[in-house]
Amino acid sequence: MNKLISIFLLFVSLISTAVWSDDFDKALEASQNGNYELAIRLWEPLAWEGDVEAIFNIGYILANGFGNIPQDFIQAEKWLILAAEGGVPNAQYLLGQMYMLGLGVPQDYKISTEFYKLAASQGFTLAQNNLASMYFDGQGVEKDFKTAVDWWTQAAEAGMKEAQFSLGVMYMTGQGVKKDFKAAFKWYTLSAEQGLVDAQLNLGVMYAEGRGVKKNMIYALMWSEIAVESGAGSQSLLEDIKAKMSEEEIFESNRLFTLCVVQNFKNCLDEAFGIADGLQLSYYKNGQILSQINYKNNKKNGKYTIFYDNGQKFIEGVFKDGKDNSKTTKWFKNGQIQFQGNVKNDKEDGRWFEWLENGQIRKKANYKNGIEISKTEYSYYENSQIKTEENFKNEMKDGKLTEWHEDGQIKTESIFKDNICISGDC
Repeated sequence: MNKLISIFLLFVSLISTAVWSDDFDKALEASQNGNYELAIRLWEPLAWEGDVEAIFNIGYILANGFGNIPQDFIQAEKWLILAAEGGVPNAQYLLGQMYMLGLGVPQDYKISTEFYKLAASQGFTLAQNNLASMYFDGQGVEKDFKTAVDWWTQAAEAGMKEAQFSLGVMYMTGQGVKKDFKAAFKWYTLSAEQGLVDAQLNLGVMYAEGRGVKKNMIYALMWSEIAVESGAGSQSLLEDIKAKMSEEEIFESNRLFTLCVVQNFKNCLDEAFGIADGLQLSYYKNGQILSQINYKNNKKNGKYTIFYDNGQKFIEGVFKDGKDNSKTTKWFKNGQIQFQGNVKNDKEDGRWFEWLENGQIRKKANYKNGIEISKTEYSYYENSQIKTEENFKNEMKDGKLTEWHEDGQIKTESIFKDNICISGDC
């Protein structure tokens, strides 16, 4: 949980841009152009006159050793102390870092936390995040999960993704705050949308387990795959999730994965994308088209086609106001039709047919509002000769059952009613 932010990565965001004189502007321009020697020469006179922003900038350059300026933490600390006493939160935060890591000063967690407190109390989110970590780990202060939550909350509400993730963990585990999966889901989502892979991974787990949000394996796979692509999690995690999904769900997750990455992780939940009207395309990593879907008023509307990675169609149908309402066809990867039937408001409705990959009929069925009412199933010998044809109603044998020998001769014929043989070869 100790997510301390490195001192060496903050030049662009921490360098002071306050303007006190033309010399300050010239020094700032020189630093932005990489001429740190000139910048220091221009800032030094202002610093001796008490300009705390100039004082901080000199200390900051010395602490990092930018350009031809040798890194000198000892001299940097002297300048930063003056700036910190002048109330500059950037300086207070960096001194907290130096004492935390022992850079040019003896490592001292207590002094570090005091400087973090000064900066955090001024709303400096980096200091708030680090101070929360100190309270969580009990470094320089007595371990206090509740205070850690308080500081992480301030940084999270200011939009810091690391703090949002940590706050999500606290709500997930109930440390320093009452356990609340919905709150954890909220903070993980905000952090994940800013690209933090640990939050993306945890968000995938929450969708998979239905914690804090309705269980949704499509979104679980989407977020988990995004995280794995960035180095978190493992391929075995993805396989475990896929094992609980249909092919259609996996393809939909792949489509959303592509759109989510394009959207820079923002609003990744299907219709929330804010997609423009018209035909929208998504692609596999190899450049092969994955899907082509028409949108109207931010909803799927019109013909849609999803493809295998070899270019063969996988499924095709028609959406109306975001729901599938069409004669839908699904193919095997070799081009043979696998399923074909009518869909109404995303549910099977009417006559449906299913084939085997070699083209032989496997099932004929009738559906009503997504519920299978009746069906005829077929099985075959390895030589492709038909083996059985049996009829069902409401999942019970109902009607004629015929069995064949492998040479094609009829073996038995019988009639069933409610799973009971009533005539023939019973």
